[in-house]
Amino acid sequence: MGKGGIITFIAGLIASLISFLAISFAAYAQSAPSQISLVIATGPGGGYDLYGRLAAQHLGRFLPGQPAIVARNMPGGGSIVAGNWLYNSAPRDGSAIAILQNGTAFAPLFGVTQAQFHGDKFTWLASLNRLVNIGLVWHETPFRDVKDIFEKEIVLGSSGAPTAAAGRSITSRQGLWYELLPRVVREINAGRGV
Repeated sequence: MGKGGIITFIAGLIASLISFLAISFAAYAQSAPSQISLVIATGPGGGYDLYGRLAAQHLGRFLPGQPAIVARNMPGGGSIVAGNWLYNSAPRDGSAIAILQNGTAFAPLFGVTQAQFHGDKFTWLASLNRLVNIGLVWHETPFRDVKDIFEKEIVLGSSGAPTAAAGRSITSRQGLWYELLPRVVREINAGRGV
């Protein structure tokens, strides 16, 4: 096969691939749901709720068939309730998606027995931001340097739900903060999701 034959072959292959993708996309668009349920794994009024409702307003126009996106809240257990619903009960036809707190998919790996899902079976669709975790203390506290948190007691607030990164409450024996700062962390539990 000469140079012209190779070019013709590659051009034919590309054309076939484009045709296949166009037919597949058109077939999906015909069977795409007209409405998608977007479950927000936190209560109303917080950051995840804002993200979810913002996504619900705009996401549909980027999907085949431009479905309506209907947002609803499903708070509980630091996103575990919504994660369980998505994995065990949600329709499997593309009509249900969820915004879970970051790290929820790792909960089973951290021994959260209430997490009745396999995080590696979830499909990531998008991130609405880039998360940068920071720690701040009030200027009147005795903390002036990072080393101070290893030497003095620090009081941290909590909503009572497992933290996404630790899979447990901030100070539980299995929690990440407890592992890092076992003698100096004291938690005040507000008892309400944020």
